[in-house]
Amino acid sequence: DYSADGEFGLRDNTNNTYSIGFDIVPNDKVGLGLSYGYEKYEALTTSRTGSPGPQWDDPKRNWNTDSADIVRTFDASLSLLNAIDKTDITLGYSWNRSKTTFDYSLATAFATVQPLPPVLYELGSLNFDIRYNFSRRVTLGVGYWYEQYKVDDFALGTQTLSQLFLP
Repeated sequence: DYSADGEFGLRDNTNNTYSIGFDIVPNDKVGLGLSYGYEKYEALTTSRTGSPGPQWDDPKRNWNTDSADIVRTFDASLSLLNAIDKTDITLGYSWNRSKTTFDYSLATAFATVQPLPPVLYELGSLNFDIRYNFSRRVTLGVGYWYEQYKVDDFALGTQTLSQLFLP
């Protein structure tokens, strides 16, 4: 609940997260894990643009930002412990995708606000570890980690500011 005393700032914020996952360990040598998550974040903020003077108290200069963010996550892992004599192998994969939108509205039409395109990002990572156990106290391991990151953000484009407002 947000106070009705203030006119500006965060007016509403709703967050929902759902996830499901499981781990299977059929024996002492094998482990498998899978999980999926869905997250949704929504917020509404109110503000005013004005200089000290008559603009300062002019409600026609109010504007709102309604934002939403949806995130999906998938994780998988496989562990082979001593499946090969004195050797442990671990393989993992993680994938994360997000879509964020920002919708602006004005109390009056000083300018026409163009809708912003959504911000999209995707992160995928793969990791592989292998460890050889010389004894209970000495282990030698090697690992490999690969990540791929993709982003499509209007703020990174060269024409962003020129497209926000129509003449």
